[in-house]
Amino acid sequence: MVKSTRGRPYGSSGRRRSAAPARAPLPTTQDRAAWLLRVNRLYGREPRWAKGDSFARSFHGGSWPAQVSVSSISRWETGVTRVGQPAVRRYEQLLGLPPGQLTATIDILHRYAAPSAGAVPLLARAPGDLGAAERRVDALLDRALDDTPVTGAEWDELTVLLVLHPQLRLRSRDWTALAERLLTESLVSDGLAWQQRHEALNRVLGHPSGQVAAVSACIAWAADAHNQVFLEPVCLLDSSAHPDAASGVLAQLARPTNDSAFLGALLACVRKVRLQHFDRPQSAALTRLVNQVAHDADGHQAEERALAAVVSRMLDGAPPSLPARTRTGPGERYGSDIAARVTACALSAVSREIPRFTDPLLPLLVREMLLHPVFDLRLYAAMMVAATPYRAPVAAAMSYELSRLAVAREVTLAGRLLEALRIVGGTAERPLVQRLALAPTLPEAVVRAATSALAHMGGASPRSFWENALALTPGAGGASRPAGGRAASAAVYGLGISGETDLLRRVSGDPRIPSKTRAAASWWLRLPSRVRAGGAAKRA
Repeated sequence: MVKSTRGRPYGSSGRRRSAAPARAPLPTTQDRAAWLLRVNRLYGREPRWAKGDSFARSFHGGSWPAQVSVSSISRWETGVTRVGQPAVRRYEQLLGLPPGQLTATIDILHRYAAPSAGAVPLLARAPGDLGAAERRVDALLDRALDDTPVTGAEWDELTVLLVLHPQLRLRSRDWTALAERLLTESLVSDGLAWQQRHEALNRVLGHPSGQVAAVSACIAWAADAHNQVFLEPVCLLDSSAHPDAASGVLAQLARPTNDSAFLGALLACVRKVRLQHFDRPQSAALTRLVNQVAHDADGHQAEERALAAVVSRMLDGAPPSLPARTRTGPGERYGSDIAARVTACALSAVSREIPRFTDPLLPLLVREMLLHPVFDLRLYAAMMVAATPYRAPVAAAMSYELSRLAVAREVTLAGRLLEALRIVGGTAERPLVQRLALAPTLPEAVVRAATSALAHMGGASPRSFWENALALTPGAGGASRPAGGRAASAAVYGLGISGETDLLRRVSGDPRIPSKTRAAASWWLRLPSRVRAGGAAKRA
């Protein structure tokens, strides 16, 4: 039922009603980047960096050639001044973080929130000398077009040079080969390796000369039902303003290759509507479709209906917002309370107390991880937390909450916790998630979410776990799992991401296993070795 926004003009008591307090403005991407720098410095492994003057005195060196003042550090860490890539890189160096951990996260945040689609990264880099750039592009391009493995850092460097020096020209067939390889590696990568490739591919999608090849690669991939990953190549089309990208998204909404491609198209619409990528006839058609999906409880999953409702509101001019405190987002009773408890545990577990610092952003990020209706925004909130010292305590608190949850009843909330653990979880959380993945009586959605999470969490599962997971799929000689097709696909996906080549061969050659599952395993085995070496198995 739609409620009036005007309220009651007169109250029966005649007393004046106090106005509801105004919501604080949501933090900008610049605020979020500043927060990443600040909490990593304050709560990192080296206690002396918690003092701003000590950090400033040591900042000169590495990627930062000049002296820096305490006030400059403060302006970066409070969002007053936008930080550039050399400074972020220096934070990584001083704090002992993996190269690219902060840079890649901030790149992705800026890209998604940008007011327009484009190729140039908003985390500013110096373009450098054109001659040197041309020589380096030639060397990196030779690797990308050959059978040589290319690291995530090299993909990042190559695409940055191409967008900062648009006068460097590639042949159309080279753009095609580059886009197709980069897309494939992105779809089978994980962690920092994925972040760097994902951002690199977004740059190609926004490049005036490369966008046609990249859009065509995404559309062709999603249309091929023999592939095993569909959500991401469709969702990637949100980065291109090219008309073919809009048409490709609408085609997957009207005639989807499968459910994953349909969900990817809905996710792409969130950003494409905001960036006004659809013309009037397309917007009208999209309005009719999403309104139908939002109200079709029989034909569409809850995730699809929630996303369709978000897109419908955006078409009417509303932003994709986090649910209010009195609503729990996933429709579960405990979502907001769990988010509050996870936040409290994480804040109490950090290694040191910092005078005069109250973290304003962690509570919002945890709520976004669990409650936001848009998967991309849940994912990026989790990536932000994972790039900080909060990662381990947040994962531990979420694991504890999951262990106490009536998982069979609170299916959506259990899925959100598992989805978050997929990014922030590690070795300590794997035993619980493995038990859920092997539980024969749980709903398939929970089993699938747990199995998918294990493909990306830190640490590794023993081979015996994957053998048991496959033995529980229909036809493999073990107990049957209800409607286990998607759970089986999640298990094979986990084998592929984890690099379990021997088990993939066993699955592909076992006639007792359903043909669809065997075909999925064969697909992973057919990936070129240069792609697996460069992108899979959590490599950077």
